[in-house]
Amino acid sequence: MLRRFGHAGCCLSHMHSEVIAEIYRGAGELLHVNHPLLNPLLSSYKALLQRAGKEVVETVSLSEETKSALESPFIPHNLYREKTNEGYDGALKGKG
Repeated sequence: MLRRFGHAGCCLSHMHSEVIAEIYRGAGELLHVNHPLLNPLLSSYKALLQRAGKEVVETVSLSEETKSALESPFIPHNLYREKTNEGYDGALKGKG
């Protein structure tokens, strides 16, 4: 989800800077998971972040294509929720 800065905007105006966008990543926990099946996905996302950074530096904006790519989920929300619940269920059963 891309959003404009709220409270920090006042501080940036004193530095003669403007925030182009904020990037919020749903399922961001996956960025810290080291799993062979996730590595290609994470590499692709990191390349996307680099592309976004390059666009901001070169054009002081993000293209609609890049915004759309940043807003798309890593994996479908229902699959993420299902796998997360399975992990929690397994952890809870192990404690019982």
